[in-house]
Amino acid sequence: MSEPAIAKRTGFVLGGGGKWGAVEVGMLDALVEHGIRPDLIVGCSIGAINGAAFAAQPDRAGIDRLRQFWLEASDQNIIDSAITDRIRAVVGRRSHLFDTDQLRSAIEALVGDSTFADLRVPYQCVASSIEHAAEHWFDSGPLTPALLASSAIPVLFPAVKVGDEHFYDGGLVNSIPIDRAVELGATTVYVLQVGRIEEPLEPPRRLYEAGLVAFELARRHRFATFRRGLPDHLELHLLPSGNRLAMDDRRQLSWRRMNETAGLIERARAASAEYLQTAVERVDR
Repeated sequence: MSEPAIAKRTGFVLGGGGKWGAVEVGMLDALVEHGIRPDLIVGCSIGAINGAAFAAQPDRAGIDRLRQFWLEASDQNIIDSAITDRIRAVVGRRSHLFDTDQLRSAIEALVGDSTFADLRVPYQCVASSIEHAAEHWFDSGPLTPALLASSAIPVLFPAVKVGDEHFYDGGLVNSIPIDRAVELGATTVYVLQVGRIEEPLEPPRRLYEAGLVAFELARRHRFATFRRGLPDHLELHLLPSGNRLAMDDRRQLSWRRMNETAGLIERARAASAEYLQTAVERVDR
């Protein structure tokens, strides 16, 4: 007796990556251009913000709005960088360098006072629970606190309190959460990532590279482990970012400089569009 057919469901997985998250706008553009629509979306950190915006408006107009958001963000400083605040942090009076007021305002400008229930595509985002030392998935309630929690990079931002728990960036526990998409029933997964996993890791040669490599190990291991044991029924597409980002790339240290945004979006759109066209031709054969 044959096993019952698995219902086909398409999932978009948007990974973390700070300012490099602009590439995900280009990838979403390419997906919409090729008529690929998600049945579910999961996101982490900046991918959580992009994913929520697209889940609210999963069409050409939504892409245009998200692109405009990123281009405007590149002209503004959405992170409070007052030197006195940084001095206080250094002398140990608080746990973080920057406050989240401006980041919160940016998120609210993008999603307003929307809730998960308002979204047109089922959507979840991940954060790291401090009290439970585990990943936590937000799937209900207001979007803004969940997105802040998913994006709260340790040291840079304070932990975000939601309910009775405090949360840090979801990238600490599940930076590219394809396993969650599969748990939710996705049989075809499109991975939108910022370019780091396209380059192999090498031992650090400089002091600043040691920290980058250590954090990258934490970011990649969950994704790499799951890829080695993919379910037989899963069709996985790792979209190219067009953004070479090796560990010796000093642009990673300039995490607040966003003058490359327009180029990041367009290169990712072109690279992903070419990939998707090749994938379609392969299926047609």
